[in-house]
Amino acid sequence: DGKDIAEEVVPDGVYRYKIEATDPVRSVNATPVTSSITADTDLPIAAITSPVDGAVVGSTVAITGTASDNNIRDYVLEYGQGDTPISWTLIDRTLHYSVTDGLLANWDSAKVSNGIYTVRLTATDIANHAASAQVCVTVDNIQITNVSVLPDTINPHNGESSTITYALDRDADITIKLYDLDNNLKRILIIVTPHAAGVSSQIWDGKDDNGEIVPQGAYTITIEAQSGAARGWYQSLGGFVPNVVRAPDFKITQDFNPYNNEPCVIEYTLPENALILLQAGQHEVWQYVNIRDWEIQTRGYHREYWNGRDRTGNILDYYTDAYPIIVGYRTQSLPENSIVVTAPMQEASIDIWSDPYCFMPCFGEFTTISYVISQSGRVTISIQKPSGETINTLVNNVFMEAGTHTITWDGTDPDGNIVDRDDNYIIKAEFTAEDGTTAARYGNITTR
Repeated sequence: DGKDIAEEVVPDGVYRYKIEATDPVRSVNATPVTSSITADTDLPIAAITSPVDGAVVGSTVAITGTASDNNIRDYVLEYGQGDTPISWTLIDRTLHYSVTDGLLANWDSAKVSNGIYTVRLTATDIANHAASAQVCVTVDNIQITNVSVLPDTINPHNGESSTITYALDRDADITIKLYDLDNNLKRILIIVTPHAAGVSSQIWDGKDDNGEIVPQGAYTITIEAQSGAARGWYQSLGGFVPNVVRAPDFKITQDFNPYNNEPCVIEYTLPENALILLQAGQHEVWQYVNIRDWEIQTRGYHREYWNGRDRTGNILDYYTDAYPIIVGYRTQSLPENSIVVTAPMQEASIDIWSDPYCFMPCFGEFTTISYVISQSGRVTISIQKPSGETINTLVNNVFMEAGTHTITWDGTDPDGNIVDRDDNYIIKAEFTAEDGTTAARYGNITTR
């Protein structure tokens, strides 16, 4: 009980104890056991030095002071609404660490509405003694509300732009920045620019600070406001929630033949912009291939193609009943008020097929490869093994007009050697339009 033989409370400190035991029959002593107990009657020290009681605060509030004890267990900072809160919200909890006249924690007051709040510090030691301190402050942040972007999908190549609209509760200097989804700063739209209270708007043309159109993707916004000591902050938050964006009309062609250059056609409609993972393969043997690997897709109708090959480049045996082909998707939502930048007005595309798709080069047979490009640009046609190794390049970065083009292949490599028989070779068609956009499609040629 922390008392000595005279029933007096002992001074604080570390006390050793020893337990001894003796066998009463044989008078044999056990090995003694020793350990220690700490006597601690002192309360922890809890004090808030900043902000002071009655202070007006905003934005990120640095809470400084002291939370100290020789045997501290933790200190907890909380806030509650009003000068006599009925409930408390955690700001931070720090374990087994004392602070003396230093930073205790940062409080993001921008997450609460303006008004009076009480900040409470509680320090507790291992003996469960607790001490607390509190201050009453007034939160006065600039309120940035009713933020919207319209439209939320733009094509800067076609001169489109998006209007960022917001409302201020007072006159303030405004800075607006745009970031990609990796949090890389792409554009400072305005910087410390005076705006009056009420509704304001700014236009983003989809370009970075160098005047270049940003890559396709989603971009988030931050709005910073300053008026004297008051601050305000808005940031595109949320997003990346799995599978809240659904495509109820998702469907695929049930009959397709990758050997005959008939790809699997995948069709779906998204109700809003989202990140999508589109996969195809055989579930039981884990032979999935990513058709879309968490790429941004805009709201509306989409058509995708899958060439029937797995991750190793081999055509899956889609005739078997034991391992049926499965095509599916997963989605993630985008942060609120994201702006999606899309491709140029005339999207580059290329289609390719071979006739016949199966031939015998060892008997002098050949196949005709046909391809269609949507606009003028440069084309590369190569023949690859399922592993991706290129064995022949039939067209190498040649400029061509829009339309249908053909080329023949006799089943040989650049040295005239006939390729291996009984294999399914990939025809890879790559297209770069004059505006720099690209497209690629894959076909099949089978040798016997």
